[in-house]
Amino acid sequence: MNQSSTKTLILIVIYWITLAATCKKAIDPPSNATVSVLTTSAIDDLVQQEMVLQNIVGIAVGIVENGTVTHTRAYGHLNQERTNAVTTSTKFRWASLSKPLTAVAAFRAIADGHFGLHDKVVDHVSYWPSTGTKDDITVAHLLSHRSGIVHYGNDNDDKFVCVPNAVAVIGNGAWNGIASVSRFSHCGIRFTPGTDHCYSTYGYDLLGAVIEESANMDYVAYVNQHVKDVANLSSLDAFASDPGGYDLNCNLKRDKKTEGNTNIKIPGGGWSSNIRDLARFMEGVISNEFIPLSYALWQDVTFSNDNNNYIYGFKKKTVNNSSYIYHGGAHDDVRTYMGFFPGDGNGVCVMMNTGDSGDAYRVGEKLLKLMGYGFNTSDLPTNDNDGKTECGERMVSVWRQTGNAAETVVRRGLNHDDFLSERNALKDKGWYLIDMETYLDGTVRKWDGIFHKGGTSTSLWRNFGTNDFFDKWQEENNAGRRLIDIEAYKSGTVTKWAGIFQANNSGTYAMYRDYSTDDFGDKYFEMKEAGKKLIDIETYTKGVNRKWAGVWLGTGTSLLNRGYSQDDFIDLCRQRVDAGYRLIDVETYVDGTVRKFAGLWEPATEAEARWFNVDMGTWVNDKHNVLIQDDYELLDLEKY
Repeated sequence: MNQSSTKTLILIVIYWITLAATCKKAIDPPSNATVSVLTTSAIDDLVQQEMVLQNIVGIAVGIVENGTVTHTRAYGHLNQERTNAVTTSTKFRWASLSKPLTAVAAFRAIADGHFGLHDKVVDHVSYWPSTGTKDDITVAHLLSHRSGIVHYGNDNDDKFVCVPNAVAVIGNGAWNGIASVSRFSHCGIRFTPGTDHCYSTYGYDLLGAVIEESANMDYVAYVNQHVKDVANLSSLDAFASDPGGYDLNCNLKRDKKTEGNTNIKIPGGGWSSNIRDLARFMEGVISNEFIPLSYALWQDVTFSNDNNNYIYGFKKKTVNNSSYIYHGGAHDDVRTYMGFFPGDGNGVCVMMNTGDSGDAYRVGEKLLKLMGYGFNTSDLPTNDNDGKTECGERMVSVWRQTGNAAETVVRRGLNHDDFLSERNALKDKGWYLIDMETYLDGTVRKWDGIFHKGGTSTSLWRNFGTNDFFDKWQEENNAGRRLIDIEAYKSGTVTKWAGIFQANNSGTYAMYRDYSTDDFGDKYFEMKEAGKKLIDIETYTKGVNRKWAGVWLGTGTSLLNRGYSQDDFIDLCRQRVDAGYRLIDVETYVDGTVRKFAGLWEPATEAEARWFNVDMGTWVNDKHNVLIQDDYELLDLEKY
């Protein structure tokens, strides 16, 4: 061993001795949370609720209690057709949870004497340039994202900074540090190392190169030897295929997503495993299995006063007067999360096949909240189209301040079979279809639905001819279920019918269809005189003639108006509110070349909101998400 190596090893030994002494004083005491042993049913209820609220197709969760994995659970499917179930053996991409893994490997290398925490990168990576202040970057800077290296060519504000070099996709096998680092080694750094913070996957790829060259061992092999084999993480894989996932587009419709090959960025975002091994990894970190003192990972970072909570491979903040250590991961088709309290030995990890529209942190922190920790998490549905506005389909919609916003979710743009699968899955979780719309998207018929939690179960029937639908209506009536939403649509030139039926044995009940505009008006007044309440209307054409259908259920007053222009209809809505009436159903249709509106109103006092001709991007971000914060329930949604 040469003099330089001897000096480095001495410094490393001093570092660990000092850290151990520090830990005696600084390691977290129990947080005094009222920690409960989680039951499987409590976990299931919470996760399945979040699957509905976040529109999650598939998810897996792991729980560590008192330093031991106690639960690993899987829910849903890898595909929205629901033919490929997620299990605890299903591999998910870790995305940026790969960074804590690389951080653990780096501290293992420090413990083994390969380099020091504050060693310069340029002294360990022969192909890292020493130009400018790049030679001032240390291992600690890389671990804490304080090197100034840009993130995919962008800075913290996602401003374009540097064009990454194009690199051929690396195949399976040994990770190629030279190829990975060559993507960004020509880029300037954003600030003097140690003076600021810029989250960077590139920085962690460089950290992988430090491990590889200093240990004289392939980075992947080093991780496998010092982490995978230590904890028997049999599914941990740097080169797993991409299972794909889903994200919501501007119209709140699911798009199939894939991240693709991640072999170029294994240290910063390329590892995979099943949920069992992710939970086992978290357990190993908490229990000091991989390095002498895991506290090294969440010791305070003192480079600068940048007020950032990123430490060494994790983020850190105080919850329940104790350190909460956490990290997340994000690809186009996945969201991951790991969070734990080392002082208590409790933690949660989450993997789900959802892109930007999903929030794995919310799931994980709600599970920690069940364990007694003081997280403030929302129970409202998430409707996230990545903040896109002025895009998508035109919508008309009605909300009312009923206090049920947290119990109402929307599903959009599903084909016939997928809509049925979605309806059945939500029904199993206690959410029932209460309103639907159907339309052609190109040549494919699509379905939208509003689902409500609890209440009375509903049944769904579609694609019936006129006579067959009447037979089904009678059958449902005899079984004590009443039609609450009726839809008419064309299959070729044939009119087809669909309906939602709800258990209800009381009250008067009637359905009338195929009435002309005038005849339907006469029928409405006839039923109104008899004290029967019109609850739903539908308009459609047969040949060149406009037809109307309606459902009457129970007694009471409802007002019907049709044939209004948009502006006149909005004025009418205001008049109805002033008179003590609120919308329960809106229909929009084209009469000749002119768009017309029809509506039903009932006596009510709750505040009402309605919007017409709003694009879906604006609807999501500026209307719906704002209104549900004030407990407005969506009652009706229709595509123009």
